[in-house]
Amino acid sequence: YLVFLVVTALFFTACLKDNTAPEPERLYDYLTFVHVEGPDTVTVTDTIAFSIRVTGSRACYKLEGYEGVSSGDKQYDIRAVGSYPNPVLGDTLDCIGTYVKDTIVRFTPKPAGKQVFRFYNNTTLYRADTVVVK
Repeated sequence: YLVFLVVTALFFTACLKDNTAPEPERLYDYLTFVHVEGPDTVTVTDTIAFSIRVTGSRACYKLEGYEGVSSGDKQYDIRAVGSYPNPVLGDTLDCIGTYVKDTIVRFTPKPAGKQVFRFYNNTTLYRADTVVVK
């Protein structure tokens, strides 16, 4: 009878595994556009290049990339995605200060016509650029 109780206890103990997801190493947040400069006109064979500067409120931010969504006919909404170390996992003393990153973002236009690129700081429109593709 005692062996049965021990085996049953071991069985139920094995079933009580912790299924919680581990803490993520980095947390994601939107960065802030502070400078966007692009062309007014390009040809269909050209690449549209925007010179961009983004900032983050913490020095340990990292630019992960750009989130682009088509929001209409030849209209695109763009946000800068950043990440920073999860403070739950350890020391974030190196996070003091501001993050600044300069990049160039390129688009290859397919059709001719006006294309609108709208750059957002989270939900607030920072700037809208219309590029005429000939």
